[in-house]
Amino acid sequence: MANIVLKNALLVDGLGTFVPDGIVVISGERIEALGSAEQFAGRDFAGYEVIDVGGRLTMPGFLVGHHHLYSALATGLAPAGPTESFVQILENLWWRLDRVLDEESVYYSALVGVIDAV
Repeated sequence: MANIVLKNALLVDGLGTFVPDGIVVISGERIEALGSAEQFAGRDFAGYEVIDVGGRLTMPGFLVGHHHLYSALATGLAPAGPTESFVQILENLWWRLDRVLDEESVYYSALVGVIDAV
């Protein structure tokens, strides 16, 4: 994997903090450091490919942090009856699905869910 420096980036974190003229230092597959250009003043990036991103928005990738892996098989599944209450949703969708799942179905549902989460 390459070592890369993204410079002149508009950084944003999960809290809505913006850092203009930001730098992201990537070593292999990991983000090594990030911050304002001022924080990296004087740092030698020899051995890194330096890419000027032209002030473009640069933010973390979006990953699903909470997932019910078995639910992948429910996508597009029509409820068997009304879904006006939580109990009706359980009875007419989830419990109906649960009754027909076997080990192989659960495995593939989890696999699809994991792929969907990244």
